[in-house]
Amino acid sequence: MQKGLFYIVILLIITHVNGVQAQEADAIRFAGFLEQLPKPLATYKETIEAYGTFDQMDKVMGAASKEMDASLTLLYTPLLDLFKKRLADKSQLTGLSKEERDMVEAFRHGSIGFDENNIISALRYVMDQNRPLISSGKLSWTKISPAAPAAVLKLYQQIKEVEGQFDWIVFTKQAENYRPKFGPSDGRLSEISDKFSEDLKKLPKKKIEIMDGVYDDVEDPEKAIALLEKYKTDWQQAFERMYTTRYQWWSLQYAKLSAMSKRIDAIAAQTNATEGAILPVIADLQARTWEAWQRLYLVEQGIFIDATVAASADMQVEGSLAIYRKYKENSK
Repeated sequence: MQKGLFYIVILLIITHVNGVQAQEADAIRFAGFLEQLPKPLATYKETIEAYGTFDQMDKVMGAASKEMDASLTLLYTPLLDLFKKRLADKSQLTGLSKEERDMVEAFRHGSIGFDENNIISALRYVMDQNRPLISSGKLSWTKISPAAPAAVLKLYQQIKEVEGQFDWIVFTKQAENYRPKFGPSDGRLSEISDKFSEDLKKLPKKKIEIMDGVYDDVEDPEKAIALLEKYKTDWQQAFERMYTTRYQWWSLQYAKLSAMSKRIDAIAAQTNATEGAILPVIADLQARTWEAWQRLYLVEQGIFIDATVAASADMQVEGSLAIYRKYKENSK
């Protein structure tokens, strides 16, 4: 997607550390990603009207997923070379923080069994799970010398301010809670369904012509219709609550991440060739932000699933109502 992939430059910036070889860099832009990312609407009915089936929703989200994945791969490829060198030469661990040495060790264990084409997945996992914040000062590639040019120090301060305005730990925990899970996702829906089944069994039976010349004992159509209409409202309210709960959290986090992504774009736009030392720092924050977008993307998938399930349930209720209305006509 337009200017969406950042070819990172990591320079030799810390003594005792073999830096990553410099290469040409383009400033990353989240703007195109934000423009094309599909967004659910406030109610499940509006979302279904806008996007249709889940397959259609999944299709329009595919491009966003590919950009997030490709961006992270490109951002972490230079660091992959660095981590490989550290595995091959332990002397390169000298002077690193305990946290960074632990990351190298985690990569050592995590990369076992991966071939060269897929080993970056192990590094991405380590970076996502174990990486300290830039502001901690514990990462060799995100440190800036106090003697750096004033322009670099100014950008460095801006980056730390942006990073500090977002609670990454709380966001990660909450995103895990809001992402879709297998099995019943709302206890209230199960309660309603169980109660409906019990009440349906209590209805008196009537012999009804269910098709030409075929009769069977079925629930009294008039009473069944009344029961379905009652529970239809209960189901819709439960689905709306389930959808709204996830949507409201997603909407708030989307606003925060969007604002932060735009600020990162603005910072990246200020860099030039003479400020190469700041690029690894920007890249680290960009990567962490892409990882946050991936987590929010999973929550968004849950919203689309909620909308699809709710719409399917609506159709099933309407289908049942149509059957009992037909039975009612046949009973006259």
